Amino acid sequence: MSDPTIPDVATQAEATQAAGEQLAQQAAQTAAVPLDAGPTLEQIQQAQREAVLPYERALQQAIDQMASLASQVKDLQAGVAAAQQAAGPPAVEQYANGVAALVKAHADANPDLGPGHFAGALKAAGELKSAATEAVNTRDVSKLDELRAEVETWAKSFRGKHLDMSSLLADLELLAGAASKLTAPAAKPGV
Repeated sequence: MSDPTIPDVATQAEATQAAGEQLAQQAAQTAAVPLDAGPTLEQIQQAQREAVLPYERALQQAIDQMASLASQVKDLQAGVAAAQQAAGPPAVEQYANGVAALVKAHADANPDLGPGHFAGALKAAGELKSAATEAVNTRDVSKLDELRAEVETWAKSFRGKHLDMSSLLADLELLAGAASKLTAPAAKPGV
């Protein structure tokens, strides 16, 4: 007689064999069905590369275009510099230099008046030259106009001795005209 609570050795061996067969059967079924562990590392990297590649190509094309444009700009700047060199300084700078030279010439020709008579005009005329260069670069003639008016006021109200200021006043007038052309809007071709 056997106790139902105590497993029979034969029954236990059969159970172990049945469990082993069942595990083997499950392993065979699992092996037959491929496991999907997702994309491989190579597949992930390829997908990332394919997503980035169009942007890298577009970026490289933009860089190439900018390099080409930079080269064109450099060539154009060299052309402008050569044309400016050939044409000489702009009229505003020429007239400002002329005004400064005339004020200095009057001061040099009249040492008997003393330096006080020409000090303010010499200072303003010297500043006028740099203001003219700045006005050419920035198209802002406010400082230039202020200094031109200061020299003109000095020339018109000069006292102490009769000096012919007509050429100085003419250059100041020409300087004013040249300065006004700097601020005028550029004419459009074909209009």
